[in-house]
Amino acid sequence: MPHSAMATGAVDFVLSPKEIACELARLSKHPFVKRNDQKTGTEDLIDSDNPDLKVILNQLYKVTGVDFGAYKMNTIKRRISRRMLLHKLTHLKEYAQLLNKENEEIDILYQDLLINVTRFFRDFDTHKYLRTHLLPKLLKGKIEGESLRIGVPVCSTGEEAYSIAMMLLEINEKQDLNIPIQIFATDLSEHAISKARIGVYTKQELETVSPQRIQRFLTKADGGFRVNKAVRDMCVFAPHNILTDPPFSRLNFISCCNLFIYLDTAAQKKAVNTFHYALNSDGFLMLGKSENISHSSHLFKLSNSKYKIFTRKANSGQHRLPKLTKTSKQKPSAHKTISFGSKTKRQVNFSVSEQQLDLSVDEVLVSEFMPQCGN
Repeated sequence: MPHSAMATGAVDFVLSPKEIACELARLSKHPFVKRNDQKTGTEDLIDSDNPDLKVILNQLYKVTGVDFGAYKMNTIKRRISRRMLLHKLTHLKEYAQLLNKENEEIDILYQDLLINVTRFFRDFDTHKYLRTHLLPKLLKGKIEGESLRIGVPVCSTGEEAYSIAMMLLEINEKQDLNIPIQIFATDLSEHAISKARIGVYTKQELETVSPQRIQRFLTKADGGFRVNKAVRDMCVFAPHNILTDPPFSRLNFISCCNLFIYLDTAAQKKAVNTFHYALNSDGFLMLGKSENISHSSHLFKLSNSKYKIFTRKANSGQHRLPKLTKTSKQKPSAHKTISFGSKTKRQVNFSVSEQQLDLSVDEVLVSEFMPQCGN
């Protein structure tokens, strides 16, 4: 069991029983643990206006390119407090100095902040509803040769995307349909995306997958089970930031569960605006059960309150790319040539009309932002 725990990469210390006792004693005396007011969380011990906190966020942004200022600050402070506790530090300035010296610690904190928590078919009732109602409805609405396009932002290690792919294959077979399916799954974490692309999972990670589905959709490989090629071919996995990168377009359904609980209201609105652009006029958006978008009721209306599924409002304004990056801040005029690219990548030019803009964005994503992924 200890070797299995260490192999997960989630273990902070590997100690003998005697050393464990000493470490527990030390932790119990740390100011982040020993406090008189039990209602006070560790995040309250860090002032949100602390200049060293801003230094840490700037260091993260400089190295990773991700602005965590858009995330809920209590979550950020809890994760920083945990790293300080493990390094036996009591002052935020000490941790800021540590980050300035060690890029490895920046990467560890970055991965810790992303909170890649997911599993296959993680909500039984919700996935049952998708399989019996929403996904069949989406497939039936397609004509021959027209593909079903699904987005799974914040996909972590791929379990959610593969779960949807498995259900769609089952529905396609049951209804004797042959609709092409494309699932665009993205995440900030390149480590998570790398695992998703490989598609190998342990027996423990597959405990919510039925034996019938394991037999049909996975094969034994590398000490675990690998998602078979038919399922993997439906999914495109790529690193992507929904707050700054251009989105995929013409989507029929977006599953984005449990991201908004980590974002502040302004970032939530920005993400919802992006989803509104990415979806077709009759598209659906699914959030986590504890999430809502009441602040953007002009863009979406509630379709199913139990499963937090929303439909895009058809009369909610012009279908236009939201302001995301420097390259997209100016709205292109009709037939204006727009250029996307960077100093390290080749330029890609498109001469497009307003109606062609969504197609051009997809081409940009594939050619500029999406690395090659094998099967």
